[in-house]
Amino acid sequence: MLLRLTLIRHALTDWNASGRFQGVADVELNREGQEQAKRLAAYVARLEPDAEVYSSPLKRAVETATIAFPGRELRLDPRLKEIDFGEFEGKTQAENEAHPAWATWYGDPYERRAPGGESYAMLRERAVAWMDEVVASGAPHVVAVTHSGTIQMLLAHVLGVEKVRW
Repeated sequence: MLLRLTLIRHALTDWNASGRFQGVADVELNREGQEQAKRLAAYVARLEPDAEVYSSPLKRAVETATIAFPGRELRLDPRLKEIDFGEFEGKTQAENEAHPAWATWYGDPYERRAPGGESYAMLRERAVAWMDEVVASGAPHVVAVTHSGTIQMLLAHVLGVEKVRW
């Protein structure tokens, strides 16, 4: 039985710093993000050396995991990706608010798919499928380097929050 699950959000990117929606866009860490990952490495060095380390396959998560867990095997799993924001990707909040579909999607992003993307319910379904699989594996400790939305959906599931509202 899984005894501990450690969830880590990737470090900073230029898109984070400028307030752009990243979603599944494959954006790399910036210099500050690389420094954050190095500081994270000092912290996670205390984790069991046999903890299984999973990562979203997106560059910002892989780079964070590689720096934070040097020499460790990374298990990449696409179910750990961030939500696909579709047409909202790469744009700021203000730019998205000008999009004709924004108000409708933002009214219920849990149930409604972003245009050309997915809903938070879809993200939750795939992330929980990943978590159920690692729990069933019997690993004593699993670390996942992933994304804010993915972490939120996993926590909502664990806490029994049926329909997440922001």
